[in-house]
Amino acid sequence: MKFFNKRSNKDKFNQNQLNSAVKLFEHTSVSKALLRVVFLAVVVAFASGLYVFADQVLMQKILPYNNSFVSKTLASIGWDDVKNIAQKYSTYENESKVINEITRLVNAGNSPITMICAAISLMIGLGSAIIYSKALGSKDEKKIKDIWKNSFYNCLVTSLVTTIIVIGLIYVIIPAEIKTSDSFQNDPQMSEFIKRLQEKSREYAIAYCLILVGFNIFNNYLMYFVSLLNSEGKNSVPTIIVLISNGINILVDWLLLNYSEAGIYGSAIATIISYVVSIFIFGGYLSVKNKHNDTYMIYKDLSLKNYKIDWSIMGGIYKVGVSSFFRNAATAIFSIVQLSIYANITGKLTAHEATYYTSIMGAVTPIYNLFFSAIIGIIRGARTVISYNHGRNNVENIRKAFWISSAMALGYGILFFIIAGPLLTSGDYAGGGFLALFEITPSSDKWKDAVIILNINTAQLALYAFLISGMLYFQAVAKPIQALITSIVYGIILGIPILYILSAISVATSNIMIYQFAPIIISLVSGIPIFGYTVWYIYKKADKPSKGNIDEKDLSINA
Repeated sequence: MKFFNKRSNKDKFNQNQLNSAVKLFEHTSVSKALLRVVFLAVVVAFASGLYVFADQVLMQKILPYNNSFVSKTLASIGWDDVKNIAQKYSTYENESKVINEITRLVNAGNSPITMICAAISLMIGLGSAIIYSKALGSKDEKKIKDIWKNSFYNCLVTSLVTTIIVIGLIYVIIPAEIKTSDSFQNDPQMSEFIKRLQEKSREYAIAYCLILVGFNIFNNYLMYFVSLLNSEGKNSVPTIIVLISNGINILVDWLLLNYSEAGIYGSAIATIISYVVSIFIFGGYLSVKNKHNDTYMIYKDLSLKNYKIDWSIMGGIYKVGVSSFFRNAATAIFSIVQLSIYANITGKLTAHEATYYTSIMGAVTPIYNLFFSAIIGIIRGARTVISYNHGRNNVENIRKAFWISSAMALGYGILFFIIAGPLLTSGDYAGGGFLALFEITPSSDKWKDAVIILNINTAQLALYAFLISGMLYFQAVAKPIQALITSIVYGIILGIPILYILSAISVATSNIMIYQFAPIIISLVSGIPIFGYTVWYIYKKADKPSKGNIDEKDLSINA
């Protein structure tokens, strides 16, 4: 039975609108389609991670030399009263080191909030893109148009609601991470100075996050446009737009940090400017595609006249996208709990202040996130291919895409674990490797612990192929319950209980290294069962092709 038979002009599909997707996903082998989609998705994800990384490095490198920012900050924490005392401690022996400490604490405090913002944008963008890809695969023109319209307004409403919620969370999360402590109890004046430093870091982190969250709607639409265009097989132009946006962000960031009085906030403002520029460029690009009838993302279809909400589409976006949200949100919660526990046990097991490990994580987390972001690109690209083939009920291609993308993630993780960890850091490359970018060098009192924690965290890159296997497959084939469960096993279901167990063992044995190895232990305990269950499901439980499965020769579009 032919899939397309004698359509009326009203129902006939336009060749241009589906041509990109058909050519890429149906007339190209799975491996080639994956390489093309995944490569560009990785470029976008890595570029996004790179500009966040560049923001944090620029803050670390420039702010200690911004006289206006330095003088205001030091005056507010009473540096002149304690600088003679502080010189006994290498972390606080001069003005630059004090500013470096504050900046690392701000970077660490911001991280969970930025992960939550990313979680929201992924939920909206990928949730919309996956059901959009499936509709493109089944060539249901009415469904495609309905998804475009409903998902566009879903992005708007969800952005506004989540912005209000996350703003409230900022005032809970940041204080939980950047805690004050009674360090240096034999030196009350120094102890009071450390408290002020921690409070100032908390103040900066809160204000920084308020700027990012307040304008996160632009980031949500950026991810939304990229994801839907990728589903249509249009990958190169969105990639170029994102790269241009990132370049603008870094340039404006450098200018504001160097030449304005915005201080730390200059980095957040630069990020918002880059988001806004991206949205305008995407708007122009889609206008051109509209004129050439080369997309289903048609502006006139967004008219509110006679518009009725399709709750099945709205619910479908959340059902499919929620696992991406909870994966990032669960990781953010995991990070908050991890740093909170560090603050509680550091004084018991070491001679350091409560924020000692928070400061180290302010250097380690940006390095880890830089390389981790590309794995997200692999997931994003593979999901597009799997979703499209799920719409066609092509089980063989789904299985191939799963194994090829899993192998890509594993190979990438191993490679960049070696580069980010042992090769460029443990070997004291370039005076400290990546850690030196955050002013932690072999001469620093934090160096030894920072190297250990960096290697432990980047080792997760090699294990992440197993951790994401379940969410990759189940989200792409619209199995929301399994996708949700497999996405939060690491961060919440097993992660948080194991953190508390390992912290208790560390306190009982007076050995904080047991707690330091928590990320690897949790990755192994979580990843292997997830991967095993996913493979079993693909071959034993997944839907088999029906007798009416679409024949390859029937998939071409009749002119």
